[in-house]
Amino acid sequence: MSPEIFAVTGQRVIAGRLLQASDGERADAPAVVVVNEALAKRDFPGQDPVGKRLYMTDGTPATIAGVVSDIRNFGPKEDPRPEVYWTASRRVRGVSSFPVMIRVKAGDPRNAIAEVRAAIRSVEPRAAAFRVRTMGEVIGESVDRPRFYLALFAVFAGVAMVLAACGIYGALSYAAAQRTQEFGIRSALGSTPRQTLTLVALDGTRLIALGVACGLAGAAGVTRVMRGMLYGVDPLDGATWVAATSVVVAVALIAMLFPAARATRADPLLAIRAE
Repeated sequence: MSPEIFAVTGQRVIAGRLLQASDGERADAPAVVVVNEALAKRDFPGQDPVGKRLYMTDGTPATIAGVVSDIRNFGPKEDPRPEVYWTASRRVRGVSSFPVMIRVKAGDPRNAIAEVRAAIRSVEPRAAAFRVRTMGEVIGESVDRPRFYLALFAVFAGVAMVLAACGIYGALSYAAAQRTQEFGIRSALGSTPRQTLTLVALDGTRLIALGVACGLAGAAGVTRVMRGMLYGVDPLDGATWVAATSVVVAVALIAMLFPAARATRADPLLAIRAE
């Protein structure tokens, strides 16, 4: 690779230095490489890896000149793997291909594909450039499956929210209808609409509290499944749980207010005669 690769990827120097063009000028000179932080932690825990030696894939030794920060080359879900970087001018036996990364200043990066192919052929006519993709496409492919699963979860969650609201509304409406005579008697004896509303609201609040408790317990059990589908987000994130619970409670309260308000408008005489 060229020494400018780290500027393209945005990797920063942790220790030592970056690769230089002079590192691969002499084929008989000792190999100089740069490693990432994951390799340094795995192979040199608690040590300064700069100046240490390792063996390349062809068995030749190489000296570590620097350590750079990690990047997720295998997708956002995968932890950074140990990696070794060396100059493209130094050939390593067993390595016949390497990636080329190009950063464009502005515009659609696809417009530069033809120029890049022409530049590669001008250097090596036999070289083949394959799997040419933009970084947006690379990132999109790595998250396609999690994005699909999360979209399904969002649809199911929306349907569950609607069903929960309809269920609460139906249950409270039925409960209020069953107590029509009671409300009429209470109203005839001097009970105010606010008192009737409070009575219905308390009954609904108990149901909501019971449902939220059961829902949180069930959600806590699903976190093990969700943990494998999320990256960069804790399945037990407190803010997310509070927001989701607040939305459920708000929907339930709205569904509860309609039967409660209807109960306060009951005619005492008609309510007492109702069967």
